Amino acid sequence: MLQLNPPIPLTIVDNPDGIPTGNGIAYFVEEGGIDDDLIWVIALNDNGQCWSVRNRYIRFIWNKTYGRKDMKR
Repeated sequence: MLQLNPPIPLTIVDNPDGIPTGNGIAYFVEEGGIDDDLIWVIALNDNGQCWSVRNRYIRFIWNKTYGRKDMKR
């Protein structure tokens, strides 16, 4: 498990695991193992819930400073 310092803002996208979608902050990342995804520990902005989310269901948030474009446009 790796503590992210500084934490990274992420978006959780549609997933079949029943995890709410939306924006949050990732505080930890865990290597799932040789046959599994990375696991991100994310606190959601909307309600403060903390979720462990598979790598395939997260996306980085738009960031003008780093030239990352808004994926929804």
